[in-house]
Amino acid sequence: MPQHCIRRSPFSLHSLHFVRRNATLSNVLTKIRLTQPSIKADSRQIEVLNNPQQFYTSLLDGIKRARERIFLSSLYVGHDEHELLHTLKNALHTKPNLQVHLQLDYFRSTRPGPDSTALALLPLLKSYPDRFHVHLYRSPTLKGLMAKVVPRRFDEGWGTWHAKFYCFDDDVILSGANLNRSYFVDRQDRYLVFSNNKRLIDYCFGILKTFARYSYRLGPSHKAEDYTLEWTNPETPYSSYIPRISQEIKEYQEIHRADPLNTTGHTSSDVELLPMIQSGPLDIREEESTLMSLLSSVNSSPETVIDLTSGYFALYLPYQMQVFASQCQWRILAASPRANGFYGSKGVSGRIPDGYTILEKAFWEKVKRTGKEAQVEMREWEREGWTYHAKGIWIRPSPDSDPAITVFGSTNLNSRSANLDTELSFILRTESEQLRTRLGEETRHIWMHSNVVGESTWAQPERVPSLTTRIIAAMVMKML
Repeated sequence: MPQHCIRRSPFSLHSLHFVRRNATLSNVLTKIRLTQPSIKADSRQIEVLNNPQQFYTSLLDGIKRARERIFLSSLYVGHDEHELLHTLKNALHTKPNLQVHLQLDYFRSTRPGPDSTALALLPLLKSYPDRFHVHLYRSPTLKGLMAKVVPRRFDEGWGTWHAKFYCFDDDVILSGANLNRSYFVDRQDRYLVFSNNKRLIDYCFGILKTFARYSYRLGPSHKAEDYTLEWTNPETPYSSYIPRISQEIKEYQEIHRADPLNTTGHTSSDVELLPMIQSGPLDIREEESTLMSLLSSVNSSPETVIDLTSGYFALYLPYQMQVFASQCQWRILAASPRANGFYGSKGVSGRIPDGYTILEKAFWEKVKRTGKEAQVEMREWEREGWTYHAKGIWIRPSPDSDPAITVFGSTNLNSRSANLDTELSFILRTESEQLRTRLGEETRHIWMHSNVVGESTWAQPERVPSLTTRIIAAMVMKML
């Protein structure tokens, strides 16, 4: 049955205390808590947003409400986001104690030309040098001779700062969306808002500050329309920082695992968050190991339904193997070529949507070879004038129940997220029927704009990639 047609049973034996009744899953979650921090939350203080307009409104409202701290982690800020930047300026002007921190990607934010994020942020840096702080994290994968010969337009292919969280005092929006116009108007993503959760916000802020210590500080230059980039850690040069930051991140996670306040945060806690950091270049693979454990614990149940989506569907091979070995029902949603953010781009970038068609078709061929066609439904998302950027996993105890567990954050669940980018994602577990209903509504909203695809879809002339595209896709497979 199509996802958007599923009828939710408000109460069933399958959905009753899913985690408690599934001994294997319960044991796995206990083991995960030995390796990952566990942060409690109150479901009444969690809002699940469904569209970009709600995200943008919440973002602006959060900036306006904040009194002491705002910190925004994103790939980049759009150079023409005048309203967003004006709202930040007004907040800094009217609240003298407010501190604003931005953690962005080095390569994406310093693209040459007038659409540079760095240039767009210069006025705020000049006006509020002591209260507006911008750090740019540079992936260590692109280095040496390659760093000199790779064109600036393509250097992001070797890895980026990809974590997305937007914090205002003790409130936070956890998302996969960037701070650019399309993400506020017509680019579908996921957005979970947590209110009045100081433990969660402090945790996110600590991650931001750790990476900021190993980033480049953006500052104004003596030249009117230029900026400076200063490495923030004089004791550890950029060329040799990997061991230091890797150790600091591991120690940071260990401290939060051992902190008893993380497990006693709210008096009415009915939600548990398990944050996961993934950074292949730093040899930090928490998401990979944790998701493998989670999926393994539920994949033997024929009643369980797993919804999985990625705007850039190139499912990481270990996760593919979980699908092929599973007894669950899977509903997998990818972006159609027209909903891919690179559709219509000039040059090599314009071939990227066809590259994902190659990977999607190859995945389905593996589904057939493993005899899982009856258990796996493959769909593509498409909405006129929109693009698709949502990603995550929802786990349902049965087809007629709402999700009890969801995975969300910045990861695209692909090889790139596993090996090149630096990601922050979360497992959310809840027994709140109200929150589960909202998560179910989220999936129905997303799947509403999808259609089943299969071999006949990929056989259509417009879906058959050219030989040149197939060659290029083979060369850059790990970057997709």
